[in-house]
Amino acid sequence: MQYVQELFPNDLLLRVNFAEEHLAFLSAQPDHLERIWWSDEANFHVCGGVNKEDFRYWSPINPLFHSAKPLHSPKVTVWAALNANGIVGPYFFPGTVGAQSYCQMLEEVFIPEIQNRPDFDTMLFQQDGAPPHFALQTRALLDEVFPERWIGRASPNLNWPPRSPDLTPLDFFCWGYIKSKVYAVPIRDVEHLKERIVDAFIDLTPEMVRRACLSGVEHRLRKCIEVNGQSVELPNEPHPIPVQPAPPVPQNPPPNRRRRRVSPLRNVEHQPPRRRGRPSNQTSAASNASVRQVQHATNVVQDIPPPIDPPVGAELEDEPDVPPRFDENAEGPPRRDNFCVLT
Repeated sequence: MQYVQELFPNDLLLRVNFAEEHLAFLSAQPDHLERIWWSDEANFHVCGGVNKEDFRYWSPINPLFHSAKPLHSPKVTVWAALNANGIVGPYFFPGTVGAQSYCQMLEEVFIPEIQNRPDFDTMLFQQDGAPPHFALQTRALLDEVFPERWIGRASPNLNWPPRSPDLTPLDFFCWGYIKSKVYAVPIRDVEHLKERIVDAFIDLTPEMVRRACLSGVEHRLRKCIEVNGQSVELPNEPHPIPVQPAPPVPQNPPPNRRRRRVSPLRNVEHQPPRRRGRPSNQTSAASNASVRQVQHATNVVQDIPPPIDPPVGAELEDEPDVPPRFDENAEGPPRRDNFCVLT
């Protein structure tokens, strides 16, 4: 995982303009980058460290490692300036950096250090857009010491693009190298931290500083133009994989040989409507019983002979009101009246 400074849409054009402007100065004056002093501040904590992505812990078992870190660790703010021909610093601010303390450092430390050099009148001074650098007091001092020769926020002719730490050698080279040396051993207190910082600056060789201020800056200015103002620390975009053309589709595709399950009622033209609930092809027991009763009644009616009309003029005899008695000697099954057996 890599963290970079977030850029706003308006920052891209400003970064490209800055890179093109200084590359034009470099083509006209080959010693342009040698005349720039790059400056910046950084915070060093007693319980600090290098980026945790650089550490790996190998163990055959889970070590259950825990690291205790205080909420407010003591810290020091360090300022330094780099040039292809030397270093000024480190300088430790006694407290919070403000416009007054920043101007005091410039007047007492930085300006006297470079003012006696023979090429002082052609030197350029660079600073980022931090609030102490943008104060009126700071800009008035720089206009007096470096008239039209300082790079920064609200500069009269050399504006510094905002959110661009990847273009200054102190951010992309110096502070990372210093912290890797400082935190190689555990830090005891603030005094021990300051000693480690001074020793790390002493270990910086002139070749390392010169390479970072010349070839390193030039390379990043050119890459900033190539990526249209995006961060130069992002990896290059991978080349797109060429898309292979799809095989041509035949005009008459082969038929599907898999048999499709056809519903048995798919081709029936006329189907009676089905009722909800019980299926229509199942008949209840009551319906079956009523059908059998109707069939039995029809058979009984068919067995009865038709009535015979009496001759004309014949008198009809009155039928007795008393029903005939049951003959016990008659053959056949016993008579059933009203579902009762008469014996």
